[in-house]
This record gives sequence, C-alpha cells and structure tokens, in this order.
Amino acid sequence: MALHQAGRLEEAVEKYLRAAELGGVFPKLLMNLATAYRELGRYEEAEGTFLRVMQDAPDWRDPYLGASKCAAALGRPLDGAAYLDRGLDRLGPEPVMLTLRGD
Repeated sequence: MALHQAGRLEEAVEKYLRAAELGGVFPKLLMNLATAYRELGRYEEAEGTFLRVMQDAPDWRDPYLGASKCAAALGRPLDGAAYLDRGLDRLGPEPVMLTLRGD
C-alpha cells in the first residue's frame, strides 16, 4: 500500500501479485491491485480485477465504481452504466453511483 500511495504503481502491482501468489487473496488486496492497474491505464486488467472483487465482496460499492470507470475509459459507456446499475440493484440508492449515472 505504501508503494501505491507513493505513486510507485508498477512496484505496487508486483507486490500485490506476489501477495496473491502467497495465498493472500482477499477483496482489499484485489481492490488495491485493480486500482493500481486503473491508475496505470491498464483498464482491461483493472476491469477484470474489479469484477472479481464484485464477486467476492458484492456489498462493497467501490468495485462497481471502478469497473464502470474502466469500461468508460475503454470506450464502452453502456457497460459502465450497467456496472452502476448492478451496484444500485445490490446496494440500493447510492449517491455516488446515482450521480455518475446521471440521476
């Protein structure tokens, strides 16, 4: 996490992947990995990782937001909106997701 916060994103990704290899896969680790991928512009990897977090922690808002932003960055705004809709269906009226969706 310190590497990530220091902007050393490539190194952070390596550490997150290493931790996952050692059996440390849990939603927060995957969320950090997905966020680092997104910040590096590695949107496809980020989106896939955000989807994994959605499966593992479906009541957490942030992966729906992250996947939506990745889909939009990849030129797929309808998919981005679908991720927000999925989050809203799961979590109910969530202000940030509603705002991003334009409601």
